[in-house]
Amino acid sequence: MKTRKILLNVDLVIQSLLLFLAIASALGTMISKGAVGIILGYALLVLGGWQLGSGVIIGLMLSDRKRAEYVFWSIAYLCTIGVLGNLNPVSNGEMNMVLAFIFIAAIPLCIAYWYLKLTKNTIKKIETAIEIPGEMKGILDSDEIFKPIEE
Repeated sequence: MKTRKILLNVDLVIQSLLLFLAIASALGTMISKGAVGIILGYALLVLGGWQLGSGVIIGLMLSDRKRAEYVFWSIAYLCTIGVLGNLNPVSNGEMNMVLAFIFIAAIPLCIAYWYLKLTKNTIKKIETAIEIPGEMKGILDSDEIFKPIEE
């Protein structure tokens, strides 16, 4: 249990740093009107890759159904974006930039934040599972275990 908690804490720190970097680069991209968009692309690529890897590894380690669904829907979203990107039905360049920012940056950042919260909640669940109430501590070392059950 402690190893899982340590892995989740490392995962949480790395996710937090990558999410901060992605949000900062998204703001930089909006301020520069797309001039530094490549940094945002790399930040989202690294963040998404990390979270997908985390979803697979921790999902398998904890047999977590929510993480399995996250991985499935993330891959489905990536496939959808790939198909829609190839269709490109709108010819207005400014409209394309707004839609691209929404679908390629804003929605993935929201999903990344949701996954970060999921990781935090998983850590809390593991911490409560590890905690032993005060009256139960040392019960195996005491004579209480050998007392007959009173009815």
